[in-house]
Amino acid sequence: MPPEKTQLLLVCATAMEMRAALKGLYPEGGGRGPDLLLQGPMPATAFAPGPHMARAADGAADVAADGALSPGEFPAGGGQPLPPQTGHDHMGARGHYAPCVDCQGAEPACPPEAFYPCDTRAGPLPWVELERHVLSLLVCGVGPVVSAYSLGLALGADAVGARRPPGAGGRASRLKGVLNLGLAGAYAVQDTSLGSIVLADAESCPEFGIWRHDQAEPGPMSFPQTRLGGKDIFATLPLRSDKALGNMDLNCHTISLSRGTGATVAGVSGSRERAARMAAVGGALFENMEGFSLALGSACAGLDFVELRVVSNAAGLRPPEGWDLPLALEGLGKLARALFAGCTVITDSSV
Repeated sequence: MPPEKTQLLLVCATAMEMRAALKGLYPEGGGRGPDLLLQGPMPATAFAPGPHMARAADGAADVAADGALSPGEFPAGGGQPLPPQTGHDHMGARGHYAPCVDCQGAEPACPPEAFYPCDTRAGPLPWVELERHVLSLLVCGVGPVVSAYSLGLALGADAVGARRPPGAGGRASRLKGVLNLGLAGAYAVQDTSLGSIVLADAESCPEFGIWRHDQAEPGPMSFPQTRLGGKDIFATLPLRSDKALGNMDLNCHTISLSRGTGATVAGVSGSRERAARMAAVGGALFENMEGFSLALGSACAGLDFVELRVVSNAAGLRPPEGWDLPLALEGLGKLARALFAGCTVITDSSV
């Protein structure tokens, strides 16, 4: 009987990050493999962001009959951008951020669906098969709320591993764990430079608590967010990353990385002062927008969890200062390949 393969859920916040990670898993840098694969329930457009984010006319959105936004659909107005406002941030054709002064006549904007979560209601998630792993792919969306919702929906709807890869050389096991790959802002770039890799040994929710104007850190709540393993979980969730890496058959021995606490925020730090306050809560090493939610959801489901990110920017700085998005996206592909010991995709759900 063929050996059983380890089944994991690979989670990225955006299709852009997912595609960057998959490029490291396809032979010869990916070619069109990731593009074809991501044409399923996952948004497949706008992997190369335009000069500014598209906004719907009048700010309206298409709504399904049940009143819920349909993931993957353009907002009302066809997703066409409104005239840009002076001073907002935009991303150039090569992924370099720059302050937008006058975008008139610039290239087409990035459709907002590039940042939507995938619709797990559309059926099984796309997947790839490697030599020792089967990876279901989830684009969870940006932020702690939608990422928690997407993960819960994917697990609860049995969208993960709902079908076995056709012609797979081995048998796919039950879901073993969740692997979160993405980008991060570093609180101390002298310790974690742009393009470097960070592994979360713990995740924190620094905004959870009672904030007062005269305090540098929030006061504790009198009740926890939940209870796990007989312990109350307030604003910090310890992670057993080394054990999870082993259980998930992931290779970190050849990867140079920094380890520390991730700070999951709903609003990214747009100033050094804000970044310093967030870093002070729990002594966080890096900032992100999904890690705590995904870690907590995985723990509640009894699944191993690993969070690895590539530093794309210095937290608290706005582009172009302290940012290198192309370097970080390239690093995601290299990280993915190293994690799976150089194994490349054998087959995928686009076949």
